Amino acid sequence: GINLAEAAALFRAANLPVFSIGVGTDKAEPDIQLADVMSDSIVFVGDTIQVPFTLRLQEIGTQSIKVQVRNADNNALLSEQTVNGQSGQDLASGTLTFNAEQAGNLRMVVEALPVPGEKLTDNNSLQRTIEVRDQAIQVLLVQQAPSYE
Repeated sequence: GINLAEAAALFRAANLPVFSIGVGTDKAEPDIQLADVMSDSIVFVGDTIQVPFTLRLQEIGTQSIKVQVRNADNNALLSEQTVNGQSGQDLASGTLTFNAEQAGNLRMVVEALPVPGEKLTDNNSLQRTIEVRDQAIQVLLVQQAPSYE
């Protein structure tokens, strides 16, 4: 249809009264958005991987929010953390920690599990890929003078 300004102009020109009735609520729907996930792009087998995350909270109130990181290929749970949301709190953060067990590309999905009443869940997860290498690190140390090292 036409936009409201055009419709109002047509009603005004026809001298028709408009009675508006407000519906709905002024309170937003509960929503959790996984706003940011950081991770190293390359790690080595046996390394501890830390994945800091930030949640954007809307009308959550005081409740616990579970955040999980899973292997996207086989859906195996790698780590889980519970974040406590408080009334009036807009952001929450935490860090998921797990070990790199085998070499290759690790596609991981970080997901905040939905809370009761949350309808929009598409923004609850993010995917990242980490390259896990199985090789020794070679370091060249250059000093000013010889030493026993």
